[in-house]
Amino acid sequence: MTEQSPACDDMWKSRTLLTNLVNGGAQYGFDVISNALSVTFQLPSCATSGRVEMNALNSNPSWEFIGLVQGRANTDSTLSSCSYEYVYAAGTKSTAADATPQNVASSYFIGAPRTAESVIWNAAINAGVITFTQTWIQPDGTEFALQMFTQSNALYGGDMAAFGARFPAPVAPITYEFVPI
Repeated sequence: MTEQSPACDDMWKSRTLLTNLVNGGAQYGFDVISNALSVTFQLPSCATSGRVEMNALNSNPSWEFIGLVQGRANTDSTLSSCSYEYVYAAGTKSTAADATPQNVASSYFIGAPRTAESVIWNAAINAGVITFTQTWIQPDGTEFALQMFTQSNALYGGDMAAFGARFPAPVAPITYEFVPI
């Protein structure tokens, strides 16, 4: 969904915004600018890249950070190429940098408890634009670079093609970019 308000300048017409509301009280989705999620994060002084934790400023205060939560259909916390298993973008409590999936409180509480990670955002500054990729630390400590995508109004990470084959509704790749508002 892109911003359709005529009051917004052209920059917003090409952007999908992470919402400060969680879908059904569970995972983040996307919405219009009036519901945009405000965040803070910090890179080390003079750094142009690094792994960060994003603090959600205007969402449910029970989940201070935007992280990833193990998918409801997953058999465990391991993600891999060619597997339908996935993670949700959701509100989480803090986890340590490079920690394996943790049993911490999260906004996704439907069904059995799910593991989560909050320090998953890899920030990179290039020509003043901050973009983010996401990394899931596997239970064995190895890293898995995620492909982020959307289906319906939910935000996911994993192998988009395998997920789409298992859950047959349209999926679309997404990238995360910091946009000051």
